[in-house]
Amino acid sequence: MMYENFKSIKIAKEYSETIISQLKEDFESNLTVDSVNFTIVTTGSFARCEASKASDLDCFIIIDGDCENDKNFNDDNEKPTKDDFNTTMSKIVLNYIKKDAGSTGTFGIDAVVSINDLLTNMGGQNDDNIQFSRRMLFLLEGKSLFNDELFQKFRRSLMEKYIKETVSDHQLSRFFLNDIIRFYRTMATDFEYKVSEGGKSWGVRNIKLTFSRKLLYFGGVITVAETAQKTRETKIQETLTLLNMSPLERINYLVVSGSEKVFKSYDYFLEKLSNSKIREELDKASVKQMPIENPKVFREMKNESKHFSWALSSVLRNTYDNTHPIHHALIF
Repeated sequence: MMYENFKSIKIAKEYSETIISQLKEDFESNLTVDSVNFTIVTTGSFARCEASKASDLDCFIIIDGDCENDKNFNDDNEKPTKDDFNTTMSKIVLNYIKKDAGSTGTFGIDAVVSINDLLTNMGGQNDDNIQFSRRMLFLLEGKSLFNDELFQKFRRSLMEKYIKETVSDHQLSRFFLNDIIRFYRTMATDFEYKVSEGGKSWGVRNIKLTFSRKLLYFGGVITVAETAQKTRETKIQETLTLLNMSPLERINYLVVSGSEKVFKSYDYFLEKLSNSKIREELDKASVKQMPIENPKVFREMKNESKHFSWALSSVLRNTYDNTHPIHHALIF
């Protein structure tokens, strides 16, 4: 595989897969429940197979039922209580990963959501930022840490909602594409809120937005593009197959020419971000400073992110000719 020829990508992939494999084994061995009606999902750098020792573990639980009445998370003394369950999960995770997940409430050991909630109000007024983010990250980059069978079932249910029975063979999966676009723009807007009003550090978040968030978006776009001119069932099956790959794997699998520049830029990004001293330097950057006043490494990475964007844009044009509906759909 071409992308594995790049050193930092290869190191991150091997590290991520090792930790995920250990977590899955420990969850299977230590989680005692009466019925397996939930799946544990990881998203973020571990799910994308690009983590380092500086990475946290984003994870949440999806339940096949009602969260409030679920028998695996109640206080019946004959079953594990929710606190006991969380304690067991925390101990397992902390064996391998010391850094806490973010503080937004979207992720973490005690973040639990019902699949019914993810399947309803899609695009509606009750489709809040947390629910929307969980749904999109679950689909675009999620990996199963526990109960893969239910994980795949939930993904299939969501894709059957996104790709409706009325979709014709020549059409793109427009509903799914629109939510991919909405999610990317939401991440950009959310970033602005976090740094402007939430007082969050700016540098690392800004660099991630220009590399990993962009890659996530692009991986979703080419997934939709690839299923044009196919039956509904084929669209669903091929979409699910592609979503089981990381964004880098999807590019490697689908793109015939031009991907080397994408991988080169992303390898550079992973190399820098895996260095704790560089991360500290990046967080010295501030939106309140003039660009020239920000750290040199921040300015260099911002410049490389422009080349990364150009490479992705070129790949899209070279992979799908100008008659392909994806180009029109991304604008209108």
